[in-house]
Parts: sequence; structure tokens; C-alpha cells
Amino acid sequence: SLEHVRSILSTKTTAEKQKININRINIEALRDLVVLLKTFQDVITLIQHGDRPTLHLVYVGLNKLKRHLSGEDIGNNGDEIIIDDRHEGTDFFRKRLKKLLMLMFQVDKKHSAAALLHPFYRKLTYVNDYQKMKTHIFVRQSITDLYGYGTQQVNKGVSVISEPVKKKHRNIEDQFIDPEEDGEININSSIQTNQTVDELDKYLKMSIPDQYKVQDPLIFLKDHRDKLPYLAKLARRLYSMPATSACVERQYSAGGLLINERRSSLNPDIVEDVLFIRSVQKAVKNNLKLFSG
Repeated sequence: SLEHVRSILSTKTTAEKQKININRINIEALRDLVVLLKTFQDVITLIQHGDRPTLHLVYVGLNKLKRHLSGEDIGNNGDEIIIDDRHEGTDFFRKRLKKLLMLMFQVDKKHSAAALLHPFYRKLTYVNDYQKMKTHIFVRQSITDLYGYGTQQVNKGVSVISEPVKKKHRNIEDQFIDPEEDGEININSSIQTNQTVDELDKYLKMSIPDQYKVQDPLIFLKDHRDKLPYLAKLARRLYSMPATSACVERQYSAGGLLINERRSSLNPDIVEDVLFIRSVQKAVKNNLKLFSG
């Protein structure tokens, strides 16, 4: 933050202050830079969730950053967010960040598939038709390779979706939810009696009840594993992968604190059990109904 930068510079000696005079810092430019980078902090915080699946959040986070750096982002109230390029430095950082984002980060097929298997993002509204088609092919092929399930229908083409409507949203995840469309089929209708229908097509045409419009996609897939058995299995496989290694690194840090000079001879199995129990305790604390039903 601006206050943090000010405190660091204020600790310098008098000689150093003559070289970096805090009173000559362009406060407006520094404030613009903080605003520019704030969205990165929000996305990192979102993706590093440790109590629910996160692989689909790569799709959400990258779309958020691309729109933010391109000046196409909108706020919670649906209004456009204007990135202020009043200063040459801010404009340079914004363009450089956009270039680095495009070069260093790409949505992998597994990221897109994880978004597809989330009821909120199953229509992949914020990717182009080619990426959408490749994701559908990847999901179908993964089901065939893993479970030997041959699909009876092939993708007959992807309908063209216009630019998403700007809407109000509560948070970053809500911003990229697919728009409501007509033509969705109730999950309890005749579609469940037609076993020849491709499972992915069946899922994409389902009407999602409000009770399943939550951030955790596994709740919907768990309750519909009888209707979508292969997609449910694939989802559990994909969502077991974290979006980042942050949660794994936290486990290593916890293990380092557990093993010390007095407990240097702990059996590795015991260490693993202790870390597992602590993880479960934390999960139950965050969700008291985790193991109910």
C-alpha cells in the first residue's frame, strides 16, 4: 500500500533521503500503480483457497486480469472500471503486465475442463469457439480413455455467443458466471431416460436448480452422479489438482514445524497422519456440515 511504501522510505538515513526525497515522489502515480496491482492481489487470494476445488479458478482469474489490464473490467455494480493512465509509468506497467500475462500464463485444457464441469461456467462464455470445442473434445476423450465410455454423439459445432452482458456481481467468481439462456432442460425430465444421449451434451442442456448455484462444484456433481456418472468421476479427478502449489507448500511448512530437535525421529507415517488430522480439523471448522449426510 501507499502507507507501506512511505514507511519504508521514511526509515532511510538523511544521506539516503537526499537521493530519494520522499516529498518529490509523485503520489498520484504511486496511487495509480497500487490500484493497478490491487486486482492481482485479489486474484491470488481467490486462487489460493484451501478449503474447496480451485482448478477452475484459473479460468476465472486469467479472464479477470485480462479484462482488467485491457481496460474492459467492470465493478460490482456493473459499471466500467477506468484505468487511469495519467502518468507514463502507469501506462508502461499496465502494457508490460498485459504482455507478460499473455506470454507466461495460458489456460490449459485441464483448466478449461475444470471450468466446464462447474455449473457456473459450463458454457465457457469467456473463451472463443475454438477453445470451447477443444475443451469439449478433451472431456469426451478423457472419459473414453479413463473409463472406456464411448460417446454416441459428436460435437456438431459450437454456437456463436455474443459479447457477455455486463452485469452486477458480488465478487470475482460471480463476474464470470455464464448468462442465463433459454432451452435448458430440467434434470428430472425425459432426458434421463434417453441413455444414448452423450453425457456432456446432457449436462450442458440441464437446468441447474438454485440450490446448486454455489461456489463448490462437487456438491452438484455428487448429487447427480447417478445421472452423470462419468463426468462426476472426471470432475473428482480434475478437482483434486490445486490451481497453485501454495497449499502444498503450507503442508511442507507445517511438517517443518512439527519435526524439530525433540521430535526428529518421528515416523513419516505419523507425520502424515498428524498433518491430515489438522487439515480435516481446519476443514470441519470452516464447514460444520462437511461430513453430514
